[in-house]
Amino acid sequence: MSINVPAGGRPDGDGVLLYPEVAAQPGAATVDIYEDFQCPYCAQFEHQNGASVKALARDGRVIVVVHMMTFLDENFGNDSSRRAANAAFGAADAGHFADFHSTVFANQPDEGGGYTDDELVGFGQQVGIESTALDTFSGVVREHTYADYVAATEQRAEVNGVQGTPGFFVNGLQLSDPAVLQDLLTRRGSFEELI
Repeated sequence: MSINVPAGGRPDGDGVLLYPEVAAQPGAATVDIYEDFQCPYCAQFEHQNGASVKALARDGRVIVVVHMMTFLDENFGNDSSRRAANAAFGAADAGHFADFHSTVFANQPDEGGGYTDDELVGFGQQVGIESTALDTFSGVVREHTYADYVAATEQRAEVNGVQGTPGFFVNGLQLSDPAVLQDLLTRRGSFEELI
């Protein structure tokens, strides 16, 4: 069964490129980041390191692939992670995935509070989705257009051995200590020592 794949998305729910339009520099490392929009530790990582991640990716120094997981829906008894991930994929279609991703984390509610569809559409407006693109984005949010891709992302993350968020891989190798990645991002250093 084929499923809808958002702009910049890899097949079978295997993540979305942070900046699919950027050409990677020769030898650029691939950094896979696994997150859940309701995860407070993910929000903390985004707050502390999001700007560095985005700067490196925009420069083509790393290829960043974001995997939006949804396991916290079960923990919190809601469906906000699934709906926020679906909305992020709609934002990818509108060319605003990276900014939308940051905005959702910046507005993360208290644990279990979740996001409403109106809030998610509002985040889209905040990052510059407008006019007919906003109508399309709103439709994606309310109709759960990427529900199958969201589910596939969670399944693929489990196959890839991810047991919690945030999770980090560099060139396919899982980092046991996220502080190593945080240090490299803060210094905007080389990933060669991790390869």
